[in-house]
Amino acid sequence: MQRLKAQREPARGFTLLELLMVVLIISVLIGILVPTVSQARTTARRAACGEQLRGLGVGVQAYLSENNFVLPISAQMPSVNTTREPLPKTLEREVPAPKSWRCPGDVNSYFRIDGQTFDTYFAGETLSYEYNMSLGGRKVERWFLHSLLGDAGTFVLADFDSFHNANKAADNAKNLLYADGHVAGLEDIMLKVGGATPTTRP
Repeated sequence: MQRLKAQREPARGFTLLELLMVVLIISVLIGILVPTVSQARTTARRAACGEQLRGLGVGVQAYLSENNFVLPISAQMPSVNTTREPLPKTLEREVPAPKSWRCPGDVNSYFRIDGQTFDTYFAGETLSYEYNMSLGGRKVERWFLHSLLGDAGTFVLADFDSFHNANKAADNAKNLLYADGHVAGLEDIMLKVGGATPTTRP
């Protein structure tokens, strides 16, 4: 009989201290995992942006081959250089898909120079990348810094903003497409100016 009573006794529940310990452990785990997941998402977006810029580079090369290797005269930012055609319009035949001009990391609101606010740079400018306007109307080797930087240090396109790092002031938070077709951050220009060989990317 005593054995039956013992079997029917309800199981002991968690104490308040044990519940607090579980909550504390879960909080610590979330604190560790959330930045890791966020960093992984940022890395993935930057990689996707790099592939997209390489694709745009193919479009630029196609344009060059059809125009005696002279780069297009286009706006650096359409809202600023209003007298020049936006690059997506200039390269409409070589890069027909408008979404090709949107960086995957371009996800924050953008306050344009005319006072309008947009969900993204792409929404306000028709692209997420600024064009090196000083290259327009000339061959790459005729650019005033080409003798110092070469193709590997002459950027053609760059992220409008530091899309790929929480620290917006970080130089390495931008992707740049260089004239030789590789994509990297500003470090390739800095290395070249400093006399070192730029890092080559596939």
